[in-house]
Amino acid sequence: MTSLSTILGMVPLALSRGEGSEVWNTLGITVICGLAVSSLVTLILIPLLYSIVHHRERNVQ
Repeated sequence: MTSLSTILGMVPLALSRGEGSEVWNTLGITVICGLAVSSLVTLILIPLLYSIVHHRERNVQ
């Protein structure tokens, strides 16, 4: 939820036009992509890896 609100808050920064917007656009896009990737890793990859490790431990025992 926090990541989503931050991503939505960065959209105007990433889409802004005007003087000095080159720096702010890059910053906004970087923050948006970083939060999106970290959210996907947290919600999908970490539970998947945990499940794989847990399954292998059960087979060893």
